[in-house]
Amino acid sequence: MKKRSLSNFVILLASIILATGLYGKKHKGIELPKSIGSFLYQDFHDYEKENPGLGRGFAYHTSDGVTATIYVYDLNRRDIENGADGVVVVESARLTAREIEMMAKQQGYAELSVSNFRKVSVGAVKMWFSRISFQEENGVERNSLALLTGYKSQIFKVRITGGSDAERFDAVVEFFLKDLGNKVLKGGKKKKRDIVLSSEIMNSANGALHVVYTAIKQTLGDPYSFETERAAMELVALALEKEGNEKDETFNRDDKSLMEFHKAFRAGFLNEYVWFFARNYVWERPEGLRLKAFQQWISEEMPDHELPLVFSVG
Repeated sequence: MKKRSLSNFVILLASIILATGLYGKKHKGIELPKSIGSFLYQDFHDYEKENPGLGRGFAYHTSDGVTATIYVYDLNRRDIENGADGVVVVESARLTAREIEMMAKQQGYAELSVSNFRKVSVGAVKMWFSRISFQEENGVERNSLALLTGYKSQIFKVRITGGSDAERFDAVVEFFLKDLGNKVLKGGKKKKRDIVLSSEIMNSANGALHVVYTAIKQTLGDPYSFETERAAMELVALALEKEGNEKDETFNRDDKSLMEFHKAFRAGFLNEYVWFFARNYVWERPEGLRLKAFQQWISEEMPDHELPLVFSVG
């Protein structure tokens, strides 16, 4: 009974977290999350008050300074078609290209390069896409993207700007667009955000740990950051620590990988474990990692270790 009640409580807790903590703003029927890829929501600007028809701009940024703004507006028109092929959307894409060139001249940018708009798929919709690069007055090089489509009878435009490291910028953008498609530009019938578990997982305490781990990643902010991954794994480790102290059978201690993870936690290697076994390639290496000591330790203590199934990394 104790095992069932704790599992149900944990699942209920995760359901509440997902229902209340995932989405930050809703505008014109479009829900905008607190995080998209490695970008965190910051604030919005209401352009509608100053210029009717220009809607709102929603600002996001990453921990290393890449910025994204999502603009949602209707130009005071009722004939905006969904997708990339509508007349208003095509004209808006052309206007965006001209605006970029005008802004570059006003700001004194040099080496401006703006690619022709082409169509790309993001989630369930097609978007116009253009790559921009320029050099600021201080000589700093920037990479930037513009994307635009019609969505729910609105113009949905995205501007992303980052530093000169094109490879890292592209990796961050790839995560952003994939998550934007999954969370926002889904198309079709709106899906509920309920947690759906099989009956087997519902009766599994380790399955409940997985649900909480996932919910914590979605709630703490940037689900792809090292800090969030560490915090979610630490929660699981602390739950196992509590279980060990109480000497009950809440969790399945026959799960070899999970127990090895707990052993690494107790040995003081949580940071190293997260970096070594769950690393996301867009992470910057945290300071103070004892990787040589950790690799020596795992070669002796758990040489064939695999990441436990309760952790879904990505």
